Amino acid sequence: MYQEPYYGCSGGCANCPRRSGCLAAQRPQAAVPAPAADPDTQMPPDNVAAAEAGNTVSGGAADASLDAFLQANPGEGVVRIQAFRGDQSIPVENVRVVISRTLGGKAHVFFRGDTNASGIIDPIVLPAPARAGSLHPGVPHPYATYDLRAEHAGFLPLETTVDVYPNIKTVQPVTMRLRLE
Repeated sequence: MYQEPYYGCSGGCANCPRRSGCLAAQRPQAAVPAPAADPDTQMPPDNVAAAEAGNTVSGGAADASLDAFLQANPGEGVVRIQAFRGDQSIPVENVRVVISRTLGGKAHVFFRGDTNASGIIDPIVLPAPARAGSLHPGVPHPYATYDLRAEHAGFLPLETTVDVYPNIKTVQPVTMRLRLE
């Protein structure tokens, strides 16, 4: 399954939150092919979850809070999802994972994808604070926190948070529990 890292250069995607400073976004649109829509690719923070829930997003404060979040988190961190059941002994395939963050009262989806046959999604590249901020005392925290939701038919949905550190891969175990009906 193909998974293009979102915060690497996406070739000028119109939904890229970093488009104002991206040289690729300034090229003519015809010269930059858009990647095919694939449910297993990382999704831009375009309020997909809010739109699916029936909330409309028209920019304004939500976009300003997203811009402020991206400015406060210029670095990148990597997350690896490992979905298992049975005390991490049996991998679970096709677990739908959504990583989001609420900014300005709106849910911004940073990633949406399914685990592979080994129960893994790797890599997921997400914004993180600059590494230099973790070297000074008094900084509230040197990481960005995201909401993670994992769902699979036959299992209970799981909601947790994941902390993303700059230039570090976070391995996030996702223990799926069978739904007893």
